[in-house]
Amino acid sequence: MNVQASYDITREDDSARVIIACSSVALARQIAKYPNVSAFTGSSEMIPTSKIISCTYEKLSAIKVSIDSNKLLGKKQKNYLIIDECHTMSLQQEFRKETFSSLFSFIEEDVFDSVCLVTATPNAMTLFRIDSILEFTSLEYQPAME
Repeated sequence: MNVQASYDITREDDSARVIIACSSVALARQIAKYPNVSAFTGSSEMIPTSKIISCTYEKLSAIKVSIDSNKLLGKKQKNYLIIDECHTMSLQQEFRKETFSSLFSFIEEDVFDSVCLVTATPNAMTLFRIDSILEFTSLEYQPAME
């Protein structure tokens, strides 16, 4: 997961908050190792002032409560949602049915100002209509493993 885009968004817009929703606690904690990214997993508390939050899909309901509270208080805030490893949603839809139902409702209700689904495995994306697939390449060769 490239966190650089999240840094760019929050640097350009002081009212922006980026939520990176992950398929697992391990992935959310791994992303939170980047500077200025807070983890919101398990029994941890969400840090309301965090500009970049890494969480599991299940924590999005609590984040929605935070968004609703900020709106009631009149706080101007743009919330960007990045759903990382979104291809896992089609593989996990049976045991995470309630979580995904809530997530889809949040998207339909425009809870987030922008939603970006990220995957390197688009073939498993049966739950979504794919408008386009972007392939990123580099001009320089970089081995995946040394």
